[in-house]
This record gives sequence, C-alpha cells and structure tokens, in this order.
Amino acid sequence: MNRDQADVGEETGYWQVVTLTDLSGLDEIEACLGDLPVSTSVFKADGGRWRVEAIVEDRPEVWPLPGETEISPLIQQDWVAQSQAALPALRIGRFHIRGGWDTPPPTGLIDLVIEAGQAFGTGRHESTSGCLIMLQRTARRRRIHNVLDVGTGAGILAIAAARLTNATALGTDIDRRSVEVARENAELNDAKHLCRFFHADGVRQRIVTDRQPFDLVFANILARPLVSMADGIAAQVASGGDLILAGLLTRQVPMIMSRYRLEGLQLMEEWRQNEWSVLRLHRPED
Repeated sequence: MNRDQADVGEETGYWQVVTLTDLSGLDEIEACLGDLPVSTSVFKADGGRWRVEAIVEDRPEVWPLPGETEISPLIQQDWVAQSQAALPALRIGRFHIRGGWDTPPPTGLIDLVIEAGQAFGTGRHESTSGCLIMLQRTARRRRIHNVLDVGTGAGILAIAAARLTNATALGTDIDRRSVEVARENAELNDAKHLCRFFHADGVRQRIVTDRQPFDLVFANILARPLVSMADGIAAQVASGGDLILAGLLTRQVPMIMSRYRLEGLQLMEEWRQNEWSVLRLHRPED
C-alpha cells in the first residue's frame, strides 16, 4: 500500500478493473468476462463505447476485455466516497432514496437510507429504478406477502418491498460482503424484523426452498444468468404471483421471454428506459 492509499482507506483484498471498450453490447462483454468478476457494472459511455467496472479477487495477469483498462486495488473508503459523490438523493414514486449523509425527505414519502459500501444496487441504475416502479405498480394491484430478491446487492429491493407492503423478504447474493451491507441497510431502515439476507449461489439452497413459493420475486441480474437460472427462478413464483426481471437490454427481451414462457410465465408489463428493460411476468392461478 502506498502513502496515498493509506491516507484514504484500507485495501479490501479485491481489485477494481475499469475498461472502456468498443464491443457492440452486453452479450459480447459477458462472453469475454465469463465468471471472472465477483461483481460487474456496465454503463453507456461517450462515443458509443461501454464503461465496464468489475471487481475481481486476484489481480489479473491478462484481462480478457479489449479496450482502455485501468487496474487498481479496491480501497474501501474510496469506494464509499465515490458512491456518495455519484448518488445524490432521488425520488422514485413513493420512495425517497438517499445515503446516510443526506437529509431526510418531506413527510409522506418512504425514506430509504441505502449505504452502498462494496455492494451494488442503490437505485441509480435504470434496472433498479424500473424494479422499484414495478414493485409499486404491483402493490397497487394486490397484497404482497412473501418476497424473494435474487442477487440482492445492497438489499434495496427487498427492503423497499418490506417497507412498502409490510411483507417478509428474503434476499440472497453470491457475494458475502453484499449480504453484510444488505443486513446493515435493513437495520438502518427499521426493516430488520421483516428482511433476512443470506449468502447463496442461485436459488436451490434450503434457505430459499424452505420458504417457497414467493408471491413476488425479483431477479435483477444479467441476461445470461437469467437464462441459465430460469427454471430455478421461475420455480419460486407462487400461483398468482409475479416475477420482476431486470439487468437486461431491451434487445435481449425476446431471448429472455422465449425461456421463461417455457416455465409457464406470461409477460404482463415491460418498462423501458434508455437501452434497459424491466419485465413483470405472471404465473396464472391454478
């Protein structure tokens, strides 16, 4: 660790890799990266390029993604500071989402204090925003009792569902640090009694299957795992329940739906912003 790093925070043991690439889209990026990163965020950059921010456990000797690339140790305090600077408070329907450093909202809104830390999912990305909009639309149509959030990140979707509907919520993530952050956020938002978060790879662990079926399921991950996990994710949705899928580009919707229709789910609603789509699928009652 050099002197500058020591001044701003401690190394986490992970590495952050940022690439500006000319690849044509998310499918090519996913194909290049495979399962290498612990977490990945993809944004549209200037000039039609993609900005890919990845976190990996070991410093890569060869980075598979073409483009301008910077590799550096992930510094915990730097990560938090960057999150705070980039994420001012925002309102999505009834939700007012802010970091703990920001001021509370006017009365009448649901105040969500989300500290990102080393976890993804703070409401700023189109996919998370769309999920929160779909959640509110679903809650206006019917009661929600039992929620599953696959790939929970900072826990925002599970916590928002619990705060809005008083439902119980289970969140899972393959990243242990994300689970810790989600638990901390649940406590910050007085939702600890309703939300439980666990480290899990996929949806077939007993922590999930013992609580199924769920009348509302979120899966805000990328298109490729949405397809590969379709049978497991769909199996969690109760008769008459809804599945909200996100993390996919609009052009990937036909591919996603061709898979989920095979699991008996119907596309009821699609929300779009920029190049991203969020889908609400429904399982008809028996």
